[in-house]
Amino acid sequence: MNATLRLFIRRTQTRNRTSGDLYVTYRPVQTARVNGAVKRTMLLNLDSHFDLPQEQWPGLARRIDQSLRGQTSLVDVPLSDADQELAQRS
Repeated sequence: MNATLRLFIRRTQTRNRTSGDLYVTYRPVQTARVNGAVKRTMLLNLDSHFDLPQEQWPGLARRIDQSLRGQTSLVDVPLSDADQELAQRS
């Protein structure tokens, strides 16, 4: 089986089932291409209060991926304590 993994943060617009109001949530998603088919898995819901600047999302995604694989980074991507905690929640 040949698999290529990729992890990224997705901004998702959702509707509240009760009130019908729209709101936005942020979700780390793992994408894997397995035998020609793309499989997506949501790993975590960061909620609508996620306020990490978008230019730092790739660093958070790398940290989450490293955490899932039990690895540490050779290059330390600067993240605040709160964002480090988000990465460790996965």
